[in-house]
Amino acid sequence: MSWTSVDTWMVATGILSALSCALLGNFLFVRRLSLMGDAISHAVLPGLAAAFSHHRQS
Repeated sequence: MSWTSVDTWMVATGILSALSCALLGNFLFVRRLSLMGDAISHAVLPGLAAAFSHHRQS
């Protein structure tokens, strides 16, 4: 198994989405909207699963 440039982009995208969800989640938590933050962060999960599945098929 080798590391390709596509793997680098997938890791970078995952890190950026994790950081953006964390920042948004902290902001919503401070504003006492923590349940909305949970919903937004969990909405990202199907997209990451689809990207992982698509990468494994090609």
